[in-house]
Amino acid sequence: MRITSSLFLLAITLHVFAQKLPFDNYTVQDNLPQNTVIDIDQDLQGYIWFATQVGAARFDGYDFEHFNSSVGLPDDQVNAICVDSKGGVWLGTEGGIALVEGKEIRTLGKADGLIDDRVDHLLEDSEGNIWASTAYGVSVIRGDSIRCFDQDHGLVSNKDLSMHAAADGRVYVAGNPGLSVFKGGELEAQLFEDEVFWSILETRNGDLWLGTIYNGVIVISGQDTLRLGSRQGLGDEAVLSMMEDAAGRIWCATYSSGVYVYDGEGFRTVSLNPSQEPVITRMHEDEAGRKWFLTYNDGLWLLDRGRIKHITEQSGLLSDIIWDIREDSFGNIWFATVEGASKYGRMLFEVWDEDFGMPETIYAVYRDSRNRIWFGSYGELYFMEDDHPTRIGSSQGFHEEELPLSFAEDGRGRLYIGTDMDLLYYDGNRVTSLPWWAQGPGREQLSVNALAYVKKEGLLWIATDSGVYMKKGAQLIYLGEDEGLVNQQVNALLHINGQIWCATEGGVSVFRADGSHLRNYTLSDGLAAEICLDLSSDQKNRVWVGTNRGISGIPFTGEGDILTYTTYHGLSSNMNYFVEYANGYLWIGTERGIDRLDLINLEVDYYGTMEGFYPLETNAGAVCAGEKGSLWMGTVAGLVRYDPAYDKIDTRAPSLILFPPEVKGEPLILPKADSLTGKRAVPELPHNRNSFNFKWTGIHTTIPSRNRFSYYLEGVDDDWSAVSPDRSRAYAKLNNGSYVFKLRAYNLDGQGVEQELSFPFVIKPPLWETFWFIMLEVMAGLMLIYGFIKYRERQLIREKKVLESKVQQRTREIQEQKRQIEHQRDEISEQNREITGSIHYALRIQQAVLPGKKNLEQVLPAHFIFYRPRDIVSGDFYWVERKNGKVFVCAGDCTGHGVPGAFMSLLGLTFLNEIVNKDGVEQADEILERLRNSIINTLSQQHEENEARDGMDLALAVFDLPKKQLEFAGAYNPLILVREGELIEYKADRMPIGMLLGEEGPFTRHRFDLKYGDMVYMFSDGYADQFGGEKGRKYKGKRLRDLLLRISTETVEKQERLIAGELLAWQGDQDQVDDILVMGVRYEEN
Repeated sequence: MRITSSLFLLAITLHVFAQKLPFDNYTVQDNLPQNTVIDIDQDLQGYIWFATQVGAARFDGYDFEHFNSSVGLPDDQVNAICVDSKGGVWLGTEGGIALVEGKEIRTLGKADGLIDDRVDHLLEDSEGNIWASTAYGVSVIRGDSIRCFDQDHGLVSNKDLSMHAAADGRVYVAGNPGLSVFKGGELEAQLFEDEVFWSILETRNGDLWLGTIYNGVIVISGQDTLRLGSRQGLGDEAVLSMMEDAAGRIWCATYSSGVYVYDGEGFRTVSLNPSQEPVITRMHEDEAGRKWFLTYNDGLWLLDRGRIKHITEQSGLLSDIIWDIREDSFGNIWFATVEGASKYGRMLFEVWDEDFGMPETIYAVYRDSRNRIWFGSYGELYFMEDDHPTRIGSSQGFHEEELPLSFAEDGRGRLYIGTDMDLLYYDGNRVTSLPWWAQGPGREQLSVNALAYVKKEGLLWIATDSGVYMKKGAQLIYLGEDEGLVNQQVNALLHINGQIWCATEGGVSVFRADGSHLRNYTLSDGLAAEICLDLSSDQKNRVWVGTNRGISGIPFTGEGDILTYTTYHGLSSNMNYFVEYANGYLWIGTERGIDRLDLINLEVDYYGTMEGFYPLETNAGAVCAGEKGSLWMGTVAGLVRYDPAYDKIDTRAPSLILFPPEVKGEPLILPKADSLTGKRAVPELPHNRNSFNFKWTGIHTTIPSRNRFSYYLEGVDDDWSAVSPDRSRAYAKLNNGSYVFKLRAYNLDGQGVEQELSFPFVIKPPLWETFWFIMLEVMAGLMLIYGFIKYRERQLIREKKVLESKVQQRTREIQEQKRQIEHQRDEISEQNREITGSIHYALRIQQAVLPGKKNLEQVLPAHFIFYRPRDIVSGDFYWVERKNGKVFVCAGDCTGHGVPGAFMSLLGLTFLNEIVNKDGVEQADEILERLRNSIINTLSQQHEENEARDGMDLALAVFDLPKKQLEFAGAYNPLILVREGELIEYKADRMPIGMLLGEEGPFTRHRFDLKYGDMVYMFSDGYADQFGGEKGRKYKGKRLRDLLLRISTETVEKQERLIAGELLAWQGDQDQVDDILVMGVRYEEN
């Protein structure tokens, strides 16, 4: 026999400190049937299947579909899953076997020929036969027949059975004791009748490795047999699990001595935990070359690029008790635990937080020349070396009342530490306060925000809340506003090419390394904002500044334009706490996560909770580049490391599944596929079944929420739809004809399917639109027309003579009427000219009273007003006023339109100005109460039944800018708030500004806090009441609310254009029925 030998080269492993990993965990709260997951598998469509004690579940990344006895399984407890080569899913339960094929479920039990109802394991052999092991033997399902084997019929033993299907068609059934070998469904041999086997492995070259409980490993290679054990270096001859890696080495997990690797010459130990080697029950090498080691109740171990990590519940795993591991077709690793299923996906981030005894909020991060990562929090100073944190405490001179804010290393490797009250120095043993700093006048308790060391000149730059200091030899030189510093509050320093850049709260100042001032950059020079928080430089000598209103890129030479990027350009937030250039990208920390800006194509990639960056909010300047492209970041929830090794574009497109459409709410039953070709006939439906709802899913399990889809219905849509996460599309009342619905899918990296799915179908015309029916109608119509024509000929001849006499008389009368009509026309034309002139003059009066554009832009920087009167003047009006830090915004709708409505709007505007500016009323409900009383008194309205109910409907919002709050009161008209993709409606009171029949009550005042980016909308009823569309119906309030929610993320200018375009498309050739007013305000902090 020959054992394949390969050079054993195992890198020196490093045991690293545990950290939190962003597992995706699924439990009953996510609709998993039960938390105890026994087995996991993936079918050919891409669905992930889970076996639990209360049924199986199929998961597409979005939803779990349950399979249990209520839908046809023989029992609820599912012990095993097997996906066969044809796509069928076999489920082994306590009551037999279920085969799931599409919507059909077929069951097999003891009554059908199984050796027992309880099935523990399932596998498919190379011939397509299904093998099921039980406590009483095994059953082989060959097509429609079942054959059974037990201890009396072919098996050495029925106890503790395990099975392996070899590539050559053989099936090995290991028992306690013995090994039974089958070929073609028949017993071929019984081997090693005294050995107890725990594991079976077939290598790529066809050798069979058998792990025993007492005697090491037995290797069968062709006709040769070899035993490997302690003589070859195996420390324990109880072998629980085996694995072949990509290099052809065989890994063996033993009961008491840990893991060993066989390289063709002997075993070498791989220590996972030197203090106590874990008992490994399963091993797996994934497509990335990472090696996974599962334990029964001690979590799992991961060997990745020479580093060994112990992953437990503390690291984010649902449970330390793991029953199965499965790698799906997208490279994600799934774990079946007793507390649910955990998925290890695109792991880009690792977190050290309070769960590991680390500080919660990290304010400063720095990498020294020894590749140690220094970081600090309140009263805590640490450095991280080889993923092991070391704390510098009071015994080493660091006091708990200090907060580290900055670090710098001198040319001899000594560390300076800036805190919120002192400047410290670490010599490798102790932390000491620098006397030349602490004892200086005016520097007591001074916060050291940033440090920069210029090695060539030996200069230490120190940024504080009160300017910048430069330590030059024995001199400490102060640089303040008199020396050119744009602002005393200095937040960050950057040393680049002999220059020191200072980020302040008034802009950026640039000095030479010797302290001489070069230039300043402020808002007037093109900076995104004056409050600058961090600095970094790229390879093109551009300095990047993180501000509270976006980022700016400044040419190092001072020549050229300053580039600015904000949320308008794709950033997730304008609050940019840090900037760091690394790996060819500019990394930007925000309160919502981190952005990565590609400076070549200017594309932005966002990393948030879904991408594993769950702390989300970063801290100002708390970032540094690590080894091998890594990035270390300080956040409000711990220290985070970004690992670029697995941040690669995934070229695998989602597995796209298009379900049969619903037709008028009922699933369409498709024609059966041809038994030979497998093709289905194109469905043909009657004309009255012409409303379709297409549903689909795309399975890519890495980040399912980032999957995107595009669809196109030939014959209806002009082009493919915009890419979106939507997984359904409805089409109502399609005309008769031939159609093809097409579908594409894209994964989280925008990689699409090579070929879209399509669904052709035909809607047949009704009987009266068929060719023969139309021909019959035409012939009958022609006959009727002919008969009618002949009848009319006779009638016309008789009537001709009568008409000739009447024509002469009527001609004289018409000429007289024409003269009178022309005279009346001239009189009406003159009256109309005078009336139109008066109305145009009223328009100028109304426009003068309404707030001007310039005033609106000063009071409401981010707003739009879509104002469209039905006539020349309008009964709708808007009003904006600013007073005492508050902004009053009103949208009103007066009774009637045209001139009467305009007169009412003038009353409303006049009274609002008087109530707020003269009377000083600032509460929304009280303003409406005063306005109602003024209208009633002015119009002399009484509680009389036949009296005209003139008045107005109105929505009033009061923005309290200092308190970041909004107050609202409304008369019939509501206020809409859109926040982070959610629409919230604040109802108005059901009474007008005017007299109300019945009991009048006070107006309700709503008050809520504002958040950055909130969109507030107010409107009259004109937009919702506009008739249009295919059926000439009203637009309706719900459709208007959906429109506002859909466009809320756009700029206010674009929102106005979208609202106008939607109205134009809806209205068509219909007349405008009412005055229209829609107002939108985006809240942005000053």
